[in-house]
Amino acid sequence: MVKHGPDGTEYRNKSVFKEVVMHKKLVYDHISAPKFLATVEFVTRGDKTHIDWHMLFETKEQFLQVVKTFKAGEGLKQNIEKLNKYLQAQLNIRSQLKTTNMAGTNTYLNFRGNTEEAFNFYRSVFRTEFHGNGIQRFGEIPAVEGHPPLSEAGKRLILNG
Repeated sequence: MVKHGPDGTEYRNKSVFKEVVMHKKLVYDHISAPKFLATVEFVTRGDKTHIDWHMLFETKEQFLQVVKTFKAGEGLKQNIEKLNKYLQAQLNIRSQLKTTNMAGTNTYLNFRGNTEEAFNFYRSVFRTEFHGNGIQRFGEIPAVEGHPPLSEAGKRLILNG
C-alpha cells in the first residue's frame, strides 16, 4: 500500500492484519519501517461512529520521529477526513440507487488496470445498464482543502460502476 503524506510524498507501507471484527475492530502490525502495532476500534454513539485509533511503537524515540518527520498526526487527520468523504459518497450513491424497500445485494469487483473494460463486459453479458450515474471516477469526488491533488491517472481510476 502507498500512503501519501500531507506534502504529497509517497510512503510505501506493508501491514499484516492480526484481527478483524466486522464493524467493531481492526488490529494490524505495520511491518515496514517504522514498525508499530495499530488497534482501531469503532464504537457506535447514537447515529455516529467514534473511532479509537491506537498505535504502539517499539520506542518513544521512534514515536517522536514519526510524529515530527512524517507528520503522523496530520496524516491520521487526513485519513479520517478521506474516510468521511468516501462514506458520504457511498451514502449518496446508495440513496440514488434505492428505489424500493426490498432487500438488495451490492457486489464490489476489483480489477487491476482494466476495470472499465470488465464493467462493460459484464454489462453486455447481463444485458443491463449501470444504475445511478453510471461509472464514477475518483476525479469526481470533490477535492479536500489541504490534501495533495490526485494525479491525472488517479482521477481516471474507477470508484463505482
